Amino acid sequence: MNPGRRPSDDSRAGKSAPRGWRSEFGERWTELALGRARAAGRADGEPALAWAVKALTRSGASLEDLISGDRRATAADQVECLSRGAEALEACAAVWEELAPVAGQRQVRLVRCLERRLKREEAEVLSGQADYALGWITVRAALTHALEPIERLREESGDRAQALEDLERAAVSLAAIAVRAWLNVKVTGTARGADPPLPASVRSDLLALAGEIARKARELDTERRARDGEPSGGRWLSEALVMRLPAAATREGRDPTLRAESLLLLRSCWLRLGALQFGLLEALDEERGAAVEGGEALHTQLAKGAAKLLRRARLESRPSAFDFARAWEHQLAGLGHVVADYCRGLGGEADGFEAARACILAALVRVTAALWLIDAQLGDRPPAKEPLKASGERRAERPRTHCQHLARRVKDGGSGALDAALELLEQSEPATFSEAVRLVSTDGMPPGAAFDAIADAWEHYDLVRHLPWD
Repeated sequence: MNPGRRPSDDSRAGKSAPRGWRSEFGERWTELALGRARAAGRADGEPALAWAVKALTRSGASLEDLISGDRRATAADQVECLSRGAEALEACAAVWEELAPVAGQRQVRLVRCLERRLKREEAEVLSGQADYALGWITVRAALTHALEPIERLREESGDRAQALEDLERAAVSLAAIAVRAWLNVKVTGTARGADPPLPASVRSDLLALAGEIARKARELDTERRARDGEPSGGRWLSEALVMRLPAAATREGRDPTLRAESLLLLRSCWLRLGALQFGLLEALDEERGAAVEGGEALHTQLAKGAAKLLRRARLESRPSAFDFARAWEHQLAGLGHVVADYCRGLGGEADGFEAARACILAALVRVTAALWLIDAQLGDRPPAKEPLKASGERRAERPRTHCQHLARRVKDGGSGALDAALELLEQSEPATFSEAVRLVSTDGMPPGAAFDAIADAWEHYDLVRHLPWD
């Protein structure tokens, strides 16, 4: 069975549409599965556990070599990435087939687990908690986690079911690294994901935003000193912990005025949160008896960190794709860790203050990046045009393609939006959710009704695509 293809793939194979990772991944996996099936049918066929160890080791070594190198990757390297990912999943499927045949074929489940894993990782990237960069240590850790349960199965120690689940989780992790390496090659030319350079204007904007956060902290500090006297770290922290993001700050809609108002409200919330964290950082330095780090040095540190985040997560080119609500939740969760570390510091543990300070700095870097992404959206708003004054050449429209027509139907909403979205996904086979969103809205975020139609259509498309057709 080829889990990455649908029955209609053969009829579309001759078209010149770009191929996504799923179709290539499915072909590589099919070749591996057929080769292993032929080998298993021979009298001298290798046991599944022994073959799985070799296959996983081969996958890990190849991916580590691709990610560690600085050379530009080739088309053959792209194929190698997916081949090694497919090999990791086939190794897992082979072990399950031999030791737990009652569970049935694992291919479809493994593909779904892989896609869920990639979706979770993408959500973390779009909330500023992760990036696309890969390192050899990530590959080595995933390989170690995959080989360890196989060793337990060999020695028949511990719970077999738990060992099989651990193997499945680790194999999916290794395959996800392979797919991410493939995507990195496609976008940056290297499997590890090279850092694209940011324009100098972006770096200067980030430096200015760090200064704005500091000025806002000074304003809040002046207010608190006039009202409550000397503000402590605990007061800064308690106020930051109770901050909530208003629903109106993440409101979506077609009205550009309402959208701009939402972005301005969102900006004020993020700026205040950053100012509270900045004030907490300075209070923390005072309480631990260290020199307060401020001025250009701290501003530069925040700007460099935010620039690195924007580069490695490739957010500078798609500011409207950033998930501000999810990023806000991560900020509050991080402040919860600061509370524990801060209390340890007050209790006399020196490393408590250090851990709290590191956590606050990381949060401030993400606040700086979030403010830049908001400003980018506010700056990208097109100026109002007067249709009557538009030139005849600008009014003339080129004939729309079928996909453009479908995208327009989805964006306009209405009763036919769902059907149009589903047809758009099928026309773009092999499709991804993010690609469908891009087709409907070039700025990365379609109106709410259109987004709901795409999401509903994707659910149906994703389910149908993974049905066992063979």
